[in-house]
Amino acid sequence: MSLDLSVTQTISCEAVVAIAEDAAKAILDVYNSKDEDWSVEMKADDSPLTRADKEANDIICKGLAALAPHIPIVSEENRQVSFDIRKNYQYSWCVDPLDGTKEFIKRNGQFTVNIALLENDTPILGVVQVPVSGKVYYAAKGQGAFVKEGPSAPATQIHAVKFSMGEKGLTIVGSASHSSAATEEFISRFDDPKFEQLGSSLKLLMVAEGVAHVYPRLAPTSEWDTAAAHAIVTEAGGVVLQAGRCDNKGVALEDWKEVLPKEMNVVYNKEHPLNPYFVVYGQRELHVPHAIVNNVCGEIKEMIKMDSESVESMLVKVIVQVSPKIPLYCVLLGIINTDDVIGVEFVETFANRLAKEVAASVDSPAGRFETAPLIRCLGQLVAYGIVDPKSLWDILDDMVKIAEEISSEDSAGAFQPYTDHLVCLVLGALPFGGEELLCSVPEKFNRLLNRCNKYADNRLHQTNDGLKPFAGKVGDDDQIYQSDCGAASHLTEMLRAIEEMRESSRYSFDTIPRLASFYEEDLLSNTAMITLRPVSMSGELSLQTTNADIIARDIIEWYPPRGIIRFLKEEHTKGERLLIERIIAEDYFLHTIHYFEGDRVESAKRLARLMPLNYTYDPLLCEVIFGQMLRLPDMEFKTIMYGTLMVDLCKIVPTFPRAMSACVRECFSRMGIIDPYLRQRLAEWLAYHVSNYDFAWPWQKWSHVLDAPEYDCQRRFCADVVARMIRLSYWDRIHDVLPESFRKLLPPKPQIQDLPSDQSGDLEAIWASKTVDLIRKKTKADQLDDWMKSNALEAVLGGKVAVARMLLRALLVAGQKTYSHMIIALERYYGPLAILITDSGEEAQMASIDVIWQVWHENLQRAAMAVDRMMTLRLVSANTIVAWVFKTGTICSSDDRYKYNFGWESLHVAVNKVIARVDDVRADIARIRQDSPSDDADNRISAKQEVLKECERDASETLVFVVKNFVQVIDDLFSANETMSSYSSLESIDGVQGSTSKENILFFELLLFTKAFIRHYYQSIANCTAEIKKLAEGAKIPLTQSVIKSSLQVPPGLDGTFISLSMIKYGEKLPIDAPLSQASINKGLPTYLQYDCGAKAVRITCSASPTTSRSPAATGQVKNALTMTEKILAKHSNNASVAPGQNIWTDVDKLLTHDVCGPGTFGIFQKEFGENADVWDNEKVVIIPDHYIFTADPRANRNVDILRDISKQYNIKYFYDITDRSDFRANPNYKGVCHIAMAEEGHCKPGEVLFGTDSHTCNAGAFGQFATGVGNTDAGFILGTGKLLIKVPPTMRFCLDGEMPPYLLAKDLILHIIGEITVSGGTYKAMEFTGSAIENMSMEERMTVCNMVVEAGGKNGLCPPDQTTFDYVTARTSDPFEPVYADAGANYIADYRFDVSKLEPVVAAPHSPDNRKLARECSDVKIDRVYIGSCTGGKTEDFQAAAKLLHKAGGQVKVPTYLVPATQKVWGDVYTLPVPGCDGKTAAQIFEEAGCVTPASPSCAACLGGPQDTFARMNKPEVCVSTTNRNFPGRMGHKEGQVYLASPYTAAASALTGFVTDPRDFF
Repeated sequence: MSLDLSVTQTISCEAVVAIAEDAAKAILDVYNSKDEDWSVEMKADDSPLTRADKEANDIICKGLAALAPHIPIVSEENRQVSFDIRKNYQYSWCVDPLDGTKEFIKRNGQFTVNIALLENDTPILGVVQVPVSGKVYYAAKGQGAFVKEGPSAPATQIHAVKFSMGEKGLTIVGSASHSSAATEEFISRFDDPKFEQLGSSLKLLMVAEGVAHVYPRLAPTSEWDTAAAHAIVTEAGGVVLQAGRCDNKGVALEDWKEVLPKEMNVVYNKEHPLNPYFVVYGQRELHVPHAIVNNVCGEIKEMIKMDSESVESMLVKVIVQVSPKIPLYCVLLGIINTDDVIGVEFVETFANRLAKEVAASVDSPAGRFETAPLIRCLGQLVAYGIVDPKSLWDILDDMVKIAEEISSEDSAGAFQPYTDHLVCLVLGALPFGGEELLCSVPEKFNRLLNRCNKYADNRLHQTNDGLKPFAGKVGDDDQIYQSDCGAASHLTEMLRAIEEMRESSRYSFDTIPRLASFYEEDLLSNTAMITLRPVSMSGELSLQTTNADIIARDIIEWYPPRGIIRFLKEEHTKGERLLIERIIAEDYFLHTIHYFEGDRVESAKRLARLMPLNYTYDPLLCEVIFGQMLRLPDMEFKTIMYGTLMVDLCKIVPTFPRAMSACVRECFSRMGIIDPYLRQRLAEWLAYHVSNYDFAWPWQKWSHVLDAPEYDCQRRFCADVVARMIRLSYWDRIHDVLPESFRKLLPPKPQIQDLPSDQSGDLEAIWASKTVDLIRKKTKADQLDDWMKSNALEAVLGGKVAVARMLLRALLVAGQKTYSHMIIALERYYGPLAILITDSGEEAQMASIDVIWQVWHENLQRAAMAVDRMMTLRLVSANTIVAWVFKTGTICSSDDRYKYNFGWESLHVAVNKVIARVDDVRADIARIRQDSPSDDADNRISAKQEVLKECERDASETLVFVVKNFVQVIDDLFSANETMSSYSSLESIDGVQGSTSKENILFFELLLFTKAFIRHYYQSIANCTAEIKKLAEGAKIPLTQSVIKSSLQVPPGLDGTFISLSMIKYGEKLPIDAPLSQASINKGLPTYLQYDCGAKAVRITCSASPTTSRSPAATGQVKNALTMTEKILAKHSNNASVAPGQNIWTDVDKLLTHDVCGPGTFGIFQKEFGENADVWDNEKVVIIPDHYIFTADPRANRNVDILRDISKQYNIKYFYDITDRSDFRANPNYKGVCHIAMAEEGHCKPGEVLFGTDSHTCNAGAFGQFATGVGNTDAGFILGTGKLLIKVPPTMRFCLDGEMPPYLLAKDLILHIIGEITVSGGTYKAMEFTGSAIENMSMEERMTVCNMVVEAGGKNGLCPPDQTTFDYVTARTSDPFEPVYADAGANYIADYRFDVSKLEPVVAAPHSPDNRKLARECSDVKIDRVYIGSCTGGKTEDFQAAAKLLHKAGGQVKVPTYLVPATQKVWGDVYTLPVPGCDGKTAAQIFEEAGCVTPASPSCAACLGGPQDTFARMNKPEVCVSTTNRNFPGRMGHKEGQVYLASPYTAAASALTGFVTDPRDFF
């Protein structure tokens, strides 16, 4: 942790901690000495001074002086500096070497060492060391607060606790040595507080650590007593507020009771070091100040005058997305309603708009997340006296009526999720209406509640057994077992909660803040209540099918279970609050997760700190998130989303890990009865979670599993977690981090498979060995076929099946090095293998799977991949795989977990594959339809539709075949074991639980898997439900029948669908003709935007994939939808799929280096690989000198000479040399700036991987290429291997739509984006740019956008390739390339949308690229120079843009304007290409007429400063407008220079005026 104070000074927090610890040692030496004489002196203020104070002070002052010599030190024990001098301090240390000297003398241990760093009057760094305990607290501005239990202990982040000022039993801490009547009066204002006394700055730390809520200090203190702890409190989320002013002697001038609400922070470095009285608070829950509310209302009213309809739409969207703030929005509406001129009419219109929106959302599946906040907002308007309660009762009655009518005609229960949803919405709205609604017409409340109860009693399913995560109980009173993820039980709970609320007559509670009481003076009751106009709600879904199974499947897809599992005790999640309060809090969490899923950091921050709950809700929050991750039938988001969210919450919420551990503990104790798919989710999540903590986990708590048999479910779970950890890392690392006793759970380390020797007697192995030799010699397929025939292998080995088995064995061994090698081997020799297998039928297919298992039985992942590839090549069928799994008994091999896991993995490969084929054919049909209509297209569609029917039939047959085999295996197991006879009469699966015999455990698990399998694939099974029901009826025992039938009542989400999802995705006719938005395709997510205010970015849930003239690259069978970056990396790492956070070895297509990093890169390569080693591929290494070229600096020149020698030594094909620096044109091979030259020379191609030793290598992402910068060490490794180990980054998507105004350029867009997300907002993330604005950009403009992603911390940037890309690339290279596009439904960690038509020209002010300002806002900034150049702003189109504006404006530039073309080609274009619309003049002519400096030789020049003689370098403190990419202090030369980053338009406009200028002034 460190603070950057200037380009020359970085203060390390750890270094300050070390100084404090040294001082603490000196203090303890005195404290523990036998000598009782501590030389106590009394200072002028009657405070004591000891030898320990002096020694600690000496140590601290010497240490700080060495650490930061230029920063002055203000210490309690030093001679004080005059305020006339101190007031000029920008930074200063504030030190109390021994705070609590009285406590030191008393020997009670309550004393500290305090060191603070002030910036002007504010503490920005604080360290407090507690000598006796060894604990150290520290914090730095913007980086959080932390505590360490000792010098070698790990750091833990701390947070002040949230609380309400009216909460009972708050902990208040006070001074042990200083008390006062004012303090006692202050404490008396709280409700039954707990008071604790403590010495020194420890009191502030108690608040920072969340141990105490409040610390009043209504007595004198000095700045050095509090400054360090003040910084820690602030970073922990608390505040230190003035409680009155003091005179220069520390005497209070104002009564604290009167000034306390003024909310002024305590400040430092004042004329007198005494502090005012102050109070320290943790995270208080306060209402928004009146002034702010009134200002916001004023702004809204001004907006209403201009466009009231837009204001309505904006308010609807924020109400939907930020539902915890509904009470505040209603206060705003109430205040606006007092304006008789415009407010009354607007609020009435808006209230009726809300009612219409409620009706529309009720009738649309896409509106399921919108209805609740909308109708709750109406409830609040009733509670605030704005809307007539009778109007709302009418709406609620209509909703219940719809539910009643549908339910009465729904004999199959297909619509129950929808009708339950409606009734829950009604009940959830009641508390928001409060007493004003519920007691206004009590007979309506009672009647409605009776109707809801009657509906609940009459519905078909009171609970949904098919959605229970756990199939048995643990103990007699197991609430977790009762959970059905809230599928049907949530309504029962809601009714119980409302009944409890009615019986208690409590209609107001803190969970729904009643803010109206704070604004009574503003909410004048001078208007009549609004009577809402009637709205129409039909609740009708126009069905085009009468198949109840298909209807049920789609209904539960749109209205899934709530996903709540009560893992934790009520005392931790509910406490003494009403049940309805817990339900409302859960709704806050669910809405926040749903709408902020695209930005997990924002989501975590809101969940942790911005909920309107005045109690510690961390356990409840954890329970909700954990339940969402284990929701059946499917999660809303991927497991990794919940995993990353929980990792973030663990870091910022101190008690969250404890609650999470409790949830894990409950799940682990039920591992034998948990749903099998949930067990897989848990294993996947836990492996990911521990990967964020160096794979640390308290394994010893589960050590009992080591003594359990292999088939024990807890043991198998642990083994699964370990196996998934290996997939996220590598075998050796996981071996090292696991406790030694747990290493027995490791799968065997993957080894190279060797065939037996010729003496083994295994004929197949002997001939396979000979075949491997031929394969490795790259013998052609037909030659290999001839060789097998010439050796009569069919006769030698005993038939074609044996020959097929031998050949496949040889291919797998020959291709064992990587997945890619295996694919190549299978595809190269597909012909001979296909003939052998086809001629031999199912027997050969079964034998093929046997061979795969024999070769890869110790590598489950590789074995499953081999089965997948064989199925892709149509060498084995899905039904054969299913038959093999069941006939060979792999799923019954409970003693052999590898074979057991392989069986289940293969089963899912087979089923997923046949379902994916259906989806692929639908995609083909959709692509054909996108082409222009023609007879040929119609014929192709007809042919494809026939194929589609065949694929759907195959899929249905496979699914039925799987269930049939499940039934058969269960029946056989039952018949073979007499101990199971007691199960013959059971009708519930939980009756099997409790047995410990292997057979019974296996029987129970098979039942669980049967149930889970049907539920998991229900979307696809819906068309063959009748056949599966017949199988159930034919089962030997009722238990099997009940399991299957209960599963068929549970249609899950979108997992594996080929009916509903793919029909929607590809425009087929829907079974239900409902108004579906694009978002409902993506798991029902609505498309409402977070913001819609001008050019503000908006997060969205999905957008259409780009349409291009080339087909997407094939990367094998991808199980998950992938982003562009994930697809490229999957392809280059020989993986079918990759996920963010996964470590992979990726193949490299190109390596770029230049004169600054090239010599170092090759030096590392030679050191590590040897002087005589060859580079991996001399045609894939590109060396481009460009940084320090035109300089007399001998070291810079020497670098180019070294690269010249290196290129000759390694025969580097692409070395763009320069020998004559006096005239760059004399060097035809010299290019200029490497990133632009790479594009010009055809080295940037879609779908490839490029690494470069320059951070702006991401420039090449404009071509749809994965391109990123690396250090010299990584580049040296690539030189030797052609590979690199990297972590797959998550992807952010930026959709830029709208027509680009003529005054904007791509530079404005990327500066706007960086300003939106900050320089750390894209840290280690891929940034993908889409939308019409990107599609309409030239390649050079796209390069500008991608070039600067690194300024946001991005790993790489990408634009989807299109015809513009292909035209550019094919004009420069004939090399083939394969473009890649994101899959529909790919997971983006954040989604932003910009309407570029609403953007304005911007600049990035000093000293950060995210310091975004509108150009017009900086018109008073006088500048000294303009610089146009670099890889960002020195391309041909950049100079043409600048020249166009200069020509249009006429006149001369007012400041020196430096021009540096990026490459030799750009330089030539400047002098030869006419600028469009400029009378045929070239850019050079226009620049000369405007008085610009003559264009310089192409290079990086002053973009990064360089040697003193670099062209246009800032050698004195000047203000510059530049088209470059960075503006940190010293970036372009002088450390005090100021750089404003801008587009070429803005740069040229500024050159004409001498001030930062908006280019619109000249357009």
